[in-house]
Amino acid sequence: NNLDAKGFIMNIPAVVSSQATRDILLEDASVYPIFQKAQSCNVCLLGIGSLTEDSSLFMSGTYSNQDLSELKQAGAVGDIISWPYDIDGKLINHPVTERIMAVPLSEISKIKKRIAIASGVEKIPAILGAARGGYINELITDEKTADEMIRFLSCIPIQGPQNAIAHPPI
Repeated sequence: NNLDAKGFIMNIPAVVSSQATRDILLEDASVYPIFQKAQSCNVCLLGIGSLTEDSSLFMSGTYSNQDLSELKQAGAVGDIISWPYDIDGKLINHPVTERIMAVPLSEISKIKKRIAIASGVEKIPAILGAARGGYINELITDEKTADEMIRFLSCIPIQGPQNAIAHPPI
């Protein structure tokens, strides 16, 4: 109420068992309108996940040990609404992405204000990847994570266009 905004809940699993299930659900009359709302959204609040055994996607059983291992081998450093991406913000192509029930990050990137919430130094690569991919343009974090991110970035020479985030060693 204080923001004069209306929130919408997607009461569906983050990842379903098959692409066929995903395709059917995306056409469902109770699901489709929520995905359409993203096109008129002007603010979104996003969590940034790390692809570890402590992540909610792993602990919930959504991702298996094999999924985590394969995603990391493919270069994944984090996820936003279940979409895995690398340190440069490029989406990871993996069989699990065919089953994700979330608004595509290409649509999220069109939203004017994309606020991420993430804390913990282990999430620094994921935060950087999200920023580089253009998925977020504001960040809410704790002081320790912010300090470590500044320290991390200050050790890396900036190259390329002005305001570019340097590519950190991982």
